[in-house]
Amino acid sequence: MKLKLTIAILLLIITNAAFSNSCDDIYTQALKTHLSGNYKTALSLLEKYKNTCGKDAVYYYLKGETYFLLKEYYKAFKSYLSLYGNNPRYKTLKKRMLKLAKYFLTSEQYIELAYPIKNKIPDYKK
Repeated sequence: MKLKLTIAILLLIITNAAFSNSCDDIYTQALKTHLSGNYKTALSLLEKYKNTCGKDAVYYYLKGETYFLLKEYYKAFKSYLSLYGNNPRYKTLKKRMLKLAKYFLTSEQYIELAYPIKNKIPDYKK
C-alpha cells in the first residue's frame, strides 16, 4: 500500500508540472478512482483523458496498472508495451514486464506480444 501511495504521489507531482489544468483534473480524478478500487470507472476516465489530452506515459502506465488489477493481463501488457516504446531508459522495466508476462499470459498471447520484441532488447536474459 505504501508503494502504491508513493507512486500515486509521484505521478501527481509529475502531472502537475506537465499538464494543463483540464488534463490534470481528468487525470487526478482517474488516479483517485483507480486508488479507490473503482477500476472500470478509472478506465472510462482514462479514455476521456486520452481524448482530451492525448496519449502519454502516465496514461499508458495507469491504464496498464488498472488492467493488471482487473486481471486483464493481455490488455495490461499491451499498455505497458505502449508506454515503453523505444525509449532506452525503459529497457530494464520492459525486461521485467516480459518476465512477468510469462506468468500471466497464455502461451499464444506471450508469443503474439512479447516474443517479437524480446530480440530487440539488448542483453535480454530469460
